[in-house]
Amino acid sequence: MKMVPLLCYWDGHTVRGQEGTCYSDAPKTVLVVQDDINFMQLIDEIYATTGWDRSAFGVRVSGRFLTHLNPRVHVAVPISTDEIWNLFLSRLGTGGSQCIELYLKREEIDSW
Repeated sequence: MKMVPLLCYWDGHTVRGQEGTCYSDAPKTVLVVQDDINFMQLIDEIYATTGWDRSAFGVRVSGRFLTHLNPRVHVAVPISTDEIWNLFLSRLGTGGSQCIELYLKREEIDSW
């Protein structure tokens, strides 16, 4: 198993920068997970780390994804399935990135 660092951002917002999408604030924490973690296990880790009440709040997860367009830019891609999450895991190490950046948004369950 390989360990994967996840830079987790929340309580801010995404902004457009010179390299594409980025986050307005510094990361709140770094989670280190095994590379075989599935999306639902990731969600469990996010709730445990943030302290958000699972019965009151849902969490939306987006990842900062490097496109190989010209010019190369980052975009925020919503992550909601194992397939999309595995895409992020498979791209780790390409383009020089050694971590995955996750943007977390807490939403009241009523708004889902």
